[in-house]
Amino acid sequence: MRKVLIALTLLALLNAACASTYEPRRSPRVTQIVELGNQVLVRDGRHYPVGLLNNGAVEAVAPHALAMEYAETFHNRLLGGLIIGLASAVPMGVGVGLTSSAANHNGDPSLGFTLLGAGLVAYAVGIGLMVSAPVHLNDAINVYNDWVDVGMPADATAPY
Repeated sequence: MRKVLIALTLLALLNAACASTYEPRRSPRVTQIVELGNQVLVRDGRHYPVGLLNNGAVEAVAPHALAMEYAETFHNRLLGGLIIGLASAVPMGVGVGLTSSAANHNGDPSLGFTLLGAGLVAYAVGIGLMVSAPVHLNDAINVYNDWVDVGMPADATAPY
């Protein structure tokens, strides 16, 4: 029990270390902060959490259509990359099992190697999607903030 308490205390301290106490001034511009270890967008004093389960980025950059599209791309790549990355464990595991079984029974390991290779490719695709996601969030924020800086024309789809 004592070890569990120590581990939870350390986890709480590490989580607290990943937080910012800075609160941006109220502004129509979108800014990024870290709040309790989570990325958060702030606009006009409102906080919009972003990440795998929260797609507050779309709401934070609304109503600008292009910025919202970038925010959706960010979320879709992050979530899709995670799903593909996790799903890749199935063919990799089956491939390792078939390869080792074939080696133990003098069988043909080609199916096992094929599944293992396919799983590794899927894993690389998932990682690639997740790594490319934050760029789209930055694009969403920058497009929105540029739009705000020129006085927010009535047509949110108009070029600035």
